[in-house]
Amino acid sequence: MPIIGLQPPKFKPLKEQVIQWDNWRKGLNLLLRENEVASDEAVSMTNLLLKGSGVPAKRWGTRNFFLSTPSATGYTGRFIKNIKDSSDNQQVLSLTDWGILTKKDGASYIPITGASWPSGSAVEGTQLGGNIYLLSADREMVRYDFSNLKTFPSIVTPDDITATNISGATVAYTWS
Repeated sequence: MPIIGLQPPKFKPLKEQVIQWDNWRKGLNLLLRENEVASDEAVSMTNLLLKGSGVPAKRWGTRNFFLSTPSATGYTGRFIKNIKDSSDNQQVLSLTDWGILTKKDGASYIPITGASWPSGSAVEGTQLGGNIYLLSADREMVRYDFSNLKTFPSIVTPDDITATNISGATVAYTWS
């Protein structure tokens, strides 16, 4: 029968590795374990973004927004989105329960004019280029250009569609 030592092995910490933060070209590697990645790779990027040629930078957006309900436009979380304008200034948009789009300005909320939604509407939005496009089943598409809201008119569904000058009338065609 083998004799097993009852004393735990002595702990030997690994030597600290000094990493220069001016280049992290290989970026985030989620496929390998922490001991398997190279020195210029990361397995976790909590609160970090990679900019340019892989330079780690602090994640923007660390301030807490909408901690209290404003008096004029009550916020309950129908829609909330962080956006950046052309000058890299961060704005936070939210849709109130009353259907008014607001933006956070310091400790207050500023309603954005030009369009509104019915109470309780669900809105989705995305930033493309210098504009934010907002979509909802309750109204037509809306564009926010960092000054006001602009609505796009709905296109009516065409009716009484016909096709003329069809040759080979004996063959079935699918029109789409």
